[in-house]
Amino acid sequence: MSVVVHKSVLPPTGADECVSCFFTHGPHANFGAAMCNTDDDFGERTMDENVVVASGNRLTIYAVARGKRRHEEEEEEEEKNNENVRLEMVSEFDVNGTISDLCVLKHPKRFALSEETNANVLRESSSSKKNAGISGRDGRNKNSIQQQNVEYLDGLLVTIRESKAVCVCWDPETRKCVSTSLHFWEEFAGAKGNKGATTTGIDGTSSGLRISNVPIVGRADPEGRCAAVLLRNEEKAKLKIMPVSETNTNNSNSSGQKKKIKGGGTVHVPATLGSSFDLDVRKILGPSAAFVRDCCFLHGYGEPVLMILYESNLPTWSGRLSLRMDTCKLVAVSVDCTKKKYTIVWTRDKLPASAHSLFPVPNPLGGVIVLSSGHILYESQSSSATYISDVLGKGGPQEGNYAEEIARTNGVEGQAAYANPVPHVNSNKNVSSYETTQNEFQVQLDAAKIEMIRENVAIISSKTGQLITVILETVGGAASAGSKVGRRCRRIRVQKSGNAVLSSGLAAVGKDLLFIGSRVGDSLLIAYERKEKGKIGDLKMLPEKEKQEEEEEEEEEEEEEEEEEDPYADPEENARKRKSSKGKDSVPKIAKMEPPPVPEPGAEDDAEKNEDDELEALLYGTSVEAAGGVGLNEYERTNKSTTTTTRGESKTFASYVDRDDTFEYKFSVKDSLLCISPVVDLTVGASAPVGTDLDPRTELVAACGHGKNGALAILTRGITPELVTEVDPGALPGLRACWATRTEDDDDGTVRPKRKDELYDEHLILSLSSTKTTMVLETGEELKEVSKDVDFIVAEETLACGRVFNGRAIAQVTKTRIRFTRKGKKFAADDIDIAFLRGGDSHITLAIIQNDAIALRLSDGSIKIILKDTTTNTFTLLEKSEELFPSDDHSSTGNDVTAFTLYDDSVMCADSSGGYGSNRAPGWLERTASGNYEEDESMKNVVFATVSRDGTLDLYSLPSLKKLWSSGGVSDGREILAPNSSGIDSIDFNDDSDAEKYDVSDIRMDAFANAAHERPLLTCYRADGAVLAYQAFKAPSSNELRFARIPIEIETAGSELTNTDVSIQGGSRLTRIENIGDGRGIDGIFVSGLNPIWLIVRRGRVLALPTRGEGGARIAFAPFHNVNCPKGFILATNEGGIRVCRLPGKMHVEAQWPVRKLALRCTPRAITYMNDFKLYALVTSSSIPWKDFDIDETDSHARALYRFRKEKAKSEGNIVQQFAIRLLVPGTLETAWQKAVEPGEHILCIKNVQIRDQSTGALLSMLAIGTAIPGGEDTPCRGRILLFAIMWERARDGGIRWRGELKCEKPSKMACSAIESVDGSLMVAIGTKLTAHSWDGKHLNPTAFYDTPLYTTTLCCVKNFLLCGDLHKSIRFVRWKDSQGEKTLSQLGKDYEDLDCIASEFMIDGGSLSLLAADANGNAHVFQYAPKLAESWKGDKLLPKGGYHVGSLIRKMVRFQIGVGEQKQNRHAVFFGSSDGGLGIFSPVDEHTFLNLEKLQDAMRSNIVACSNSINPFGLNSKTYRALKSSEGSVARRTPPRTIVDGGLLSKFEHSLSISAQTCVAARAGLTRDQALSLARTIIAEQSFM
Repeated sequence: MSVVVHKSVLPPTGADECVSCFFTHGPHANFGAAMCNTDDDFGERTMDENVVVASGNRLTIYAVARGKRRHEEEEEEEEKNNENVRLEMVSEFDVNGTISDLCVLKHPKRFALSEETNANVLRESSSSKKNAGISGRDGRNKNSIQQQNVEYLDGLLVTIRESKAVCVCWDPETRKCVSTSLHFWEEFAGAKGNKGATTTGIDGTSSGLRISNVPIVGRADPEGRCAAVLLRNEEKAKLKIMPVSETNTNNSNSSGQKKKIKGGGTVHVPATLGSSFDLDVRKILGPSAAFVRDCCFLHGYGEPVLMILYESNLPTWSGRLSLRMDTCKLVAVSVDCTKKKYTIVWTRDKLPASAHSLFPVPNPLGGVIVLSSGHILYESQSSSATYISDVLGKGGPQEGNYAEEIARTNGVEGQAAYANPVPHVNSNKNVSSYETTQNEFQVQLDAAKIEMIRENVAIISSKTGQLITVILETVGGAASAGSKVGRRCRRIRVQKSGNAVLSSGLAAVGKDLLFIGSRVGDSLLIAYERKEKGKIGDLKMLPEKEKQEEEEEEEEEEEEEEEEEDPYADPEENARKRKSSKGKDSVPKIAKMEPPPVPEPGAEDDAEKNEDDELEALLYGTSVEAAGGVGLNEYERTNKSTTTTTRGESKTFASYVDRDDTFEYKFSVKDSLLCISPVVDLTVGASAPVGTDLDPRTELVAACGHGKNGALAILTRGITPELVTEVDPGALPGLRACWATRTEDDDDGTVRPKRKDELYDEHLILSLSSTKTTMVLETGEELKEVSKDVDFIVAEETLACGRVFNGRAIAQVTKTRIRFTRKGKKFAADDIDIAFLRGGDSHITLAIIQNDAIALRLSDGSIKIILKDTTTNTFTLLEKSEELFPSDDHSSTGNDVTAFTLYDDSVMCADSSGGYGSNRAPGWLERTASGNYEEDESMKNVVFATVSRDGTLDLYSLPSLKKLWSSGGVSDGREILAPNSSGIDSIDFNDDSDAEKYDVSDIRMDAFANAAHERPLLTCYRADGAVLAYQAFKAPSSNELRFARIPIEIETAGSELTNTDVSIQGGSRLTRIENIGDGRGIDGIFVSGLNPIWLIVRRGRVLALPTRGEGGARIAFAPFHNVNCPKGFILATNEGGIRVCRLPGKMHVEAQWPVRKLALRCTPRAITYMNDFKLYALVTSSSIPWKDFDIDETDSHARALYRFRKEKAKSEGNIVQQFAIRLLVPGTLETAWQKAVEPGEHILCIKNVQIRDQSTGALLSMLAIGTAIPGGEDTPCRGRILLFAIMWERARDGGIRWRGELKCEKPSKMACSAIESVDGSLMVAIGTKLTAHSWDGKHLNPTAFYDTPLYTTTLCCVKNFLLCGDLHKSIRFVRWKDSQGEKTLSQLGKDYEDLDCIASEFMIDGGSLSLLAADANGNAHVFQYAPKLAESWKGDKLLPKGGYHVGSLIRKMVRFQIGVGEQKQNRHAVFFGSSDGGLGIFSPVDEHTFLNLEKLQDAMRSNIVACSNSINPFGLNSKTYRALKSSEGSVARRTPPRTIVDGGLLSKFEHSLSISAQTCVAARAGLTRDQALSLARTIIAEQSFM
């Protein structure tokens, strides 16, 4: 039997949790060094918070960047709406655990400083303006800048599903996450009967590694005093309180000594937590407590106050509301963290039974918002308010409810007959309760998410994607800043604000942004702007003290009148009574908020549809105005109050209450994060031929999303160029390099200069080594050779070409001279020759051109640098370059420089990610490296960088050639390159070890303006084939320049990339990519070689993507912009040909697998590839209005089914689900044919089957479908088997038109849950039987059956073997036998332990067969059928051979063949998609390879590596995470004898560790570094999906 290796190929993409906080920077991080010019006040210009997103086991940190769009500076008109707001990835980490919850832990000292600063802001505003003359360019006083040497950052409390919590903070010195405290509450125990089971879970039962059935909740005090973790199940709960503790993590080095802070340097101090202690939940809530729903900390108390929402000991559900309702309660507990005691402050009872979540309201109002399915409630110590959000929340009699009709018939009267009585909160009997308002539109709030955008305004996202604005209308209180005295909530107003994606969380960012995270669609960053709608009413200020007292007396009288009202009467009737009881002259002090006009029938549905259409357009970058309700008003600077949000940051809100709703918001989607979660189904297909490229290519198609966010995701491994035209191989013998050239137009003021995307390339320069010549092609409508008609040097090989003189000329470098041309004609009268360079008898071997600087290496080893002289408009030689980099004859060290480059330092960038465009300035690298932050005219914005043989990186300024910065460790691949050091590694290794040394043969340093990577990106190509990438950053404590290594995973690293048969002329394998492809385009570096690599920079990431469909070496790359190939590129082949290509359109390059999404606007259910027809078959479901239909009254089953469907449709708003089948054409994925089934009938499975026609003996390819017709609890479920013949016919336009013809419809008495074909027979899982059918051309005839346990979820086959997965009883291995007169289904073996099988598949490795199964806990199991082993009971028992915790529910497994060429022989791996939007592979390896992999895996899990921040930043145990997990209440399975190798951990060996660290780790595994690298590359090669 082969052993299995797991590798994640696409990380989770769904956003499970999201928060906003100042995690990597403070509010004013970019206002110091960046030389921005602004007149804004210090308090007004702040950085936006980070957006932190948790996806499965991955934590991603984003910064919000604001600036201009690409080429926007060339446009004549600029609008605020065109501001380019985007999310930049700062860092992302894999956590050895599945993230359950995130909460922000604010540093208590920053909270105190923030309050003190804001309290004095009004008093100091006038004096600060007087001192504006001594302020810096950023608008702040310079003296205050120097005093701010300490900045307090927010921390994150990350709760893990395996009952753990980690407090993490950001280390700006290394740009990594650091865990400051770990908290473990997981319980270890063996399987049933294991003597080692000595501990128990919170349910008191012995268990293995348990996963909580209920999410673990983490909450933090808004003032940063403590945090709480809620561990719970359906019976018990534990509350863990963790007080804050001091930390000096970022203020000390490894030896514990204080760091030396240079002038202007900043030390970042994060928040962290100490040891936890328990709160006795049973004692707090009393014996009547049954289940804790949620908890949160409240604002505005002297001690931390924890609010707990729980249900009483006698819970209820919707079917028992008439007997028991309003079972939820609230209790506010004050926690003394010093004495570890608590005090109950106040309580509230009789809340709706459906209450599910709490959200604290910030100061000055305070209190908490409670969400239930039918209500929005506000509760505080002094007031309560209720809003009824739907008709079920209102309660009372229900029209057409059969249960109520029967009760009244039997004499039951009043509320006792109601199925849904009036909730207690609707009766206005709560303490200090005000008016209960009723909904203007219907919305259900179960699973809703909420976020505050100001002190009394919140945004709610419902489960259908509706955005709802909630206004807490307040009375009382003073107008002074920060005042909380007397502020109470009078009532709740709600308005609809538009539609968005189905959200999993909301996070307010800055003053005008809202991040909407989603598990089932792309997460959105939305900007909102207040827009007047007609006449705006007066924004009345809060009443003065005299008016407050008078108003409070009137409110008390209103409360007395409300007590006399009927608690079960209609709220509108009570309102009319209150109105009639008042005098005609009574004038309310609080203006009434009138509801909006009722829309006409169907208008709301049309509006929602239009909003959905607009949102789909927004995802592609278009803005739209969505009319909506109420939002954030413009600030009045003279009247502010400071509050603290739940994210832990002080925010400023206007201290008035909205009186009118006559305004709206303008919404626009600024950015989106790709999501293919959840992966519902998965299939491997072949893409359609593109252009002149007729070869089909493998692609992966995933059905993902839900409802209006449903989509198809087409994934490919790497970049697939689309061929436009080509020059046949061999036509250009000896081709070694190519360049596409163009020059800028002269700006004489008569015409508008062309934008960059309007300038097409003029010439294509080809360097030919076989003839030692250069060929020049003109690039117009076609490629035409013009070598004899231009002034380019054609008698020599060209080494480099580039634009100089501000883009007005082209510099061509050959071995003997440099020529300047413009549009094919000489630009300068004289060439630069070797005599000018003082090279003697040598010649040029390498040239780098950057702006107006050219660096040359001569054959004698010397390096020459020439610069443009602005006075004479000519180039001059820097004589100092001869002194620093002499020839070999004059210095023994002259040849030590192995690679060099020129860097364009004119790109605008800031000290940290994010911020405003005005914070960016050119010359960042030279300023940071030199420490000189003043503007200097001598800075030419070009930096010269070299790498020496000993691995030292040196930076020089031009033209002075003064050394700015130096660091070693580049060739070794150290994690951090720090000045005047040999590099920094987080792994302790012996520097004297015999680590191999490799030279860096090529480097580039690039920055991409207004794109994905503004700060310098250093790319190094090492002699062993490794590609290293480093990002420049500034260490805040010392203000010194550093480079942090970026781990990049390359499939074709090593010998394949450095094939010696591939020679690169000009010495450079690295070519800059900029703005290639449609839309935003892509940027990065192209690495030439046998298997070329695209290093794409996008959203702060560096992605290494292989080139697909391009066999042979690609020795050169050149961007190519032509009228027939806009934003394309050229690939030069080693065989002497060129290929003009472009990128596929609408591709999202956000991860290792580029994705193209097709919106369906409905829910995808299943997809399969029909190889015989080259089509995709897709099953979808959509909501349609319920329509009555005629039934046979004599059929009792039909009557019961009709009644069930009608009741279900009514409960869902008269909506019913209708399933349909579609045939899609590869490539465009256009619908070629579709067929809908009856409403209410569910399609459970679809398969392209091969069935033998018994009448003719022919093997037919057909589409088989299994359905289910559910009938509720009292009506048995029926089903159908449908067989379609797929046919095509010639259309009138000459194309092909596909259609499906129904050949057979076979009803079944139970649901058809799985379908497969084996040896010409159709196998269908119907209920508890697996039935074999034969086909006679008209009917399906059962021929054999096999009894299955409960419910078959999966069915797959290999030859005549079947693998059946059951929902609870694991898997069965079955054989189909069809011999002479005998047709049988017989069981070969089964798993005798319980397992909730969700997906299953065969894995083949030559003659070895393994069985894979995935359960509901995110585990993957490997079984073996081994009848010769005694423990298998002669094969009757399937032997578990391996187990592995993936971390997420595997929804689908699909088998595909692996290997390349001759190695592609009967070896299959299994691809899978998970519910969190991730993709992974299980692949087989032989026994010998597995043993070595296991040794290397153990070495990677050892303490020396596990403590490394680059490998395990959260400090969690990888081995524990990958062990099999079981849910609470279930019996844990026995541990299998072997585990599945973690390929993701092993891949970090090559791509995250330095050579020294690799040597150390390999030695611990008993291997050499070369052996360990070979093992890691073997995994990558065998798992490549090409």
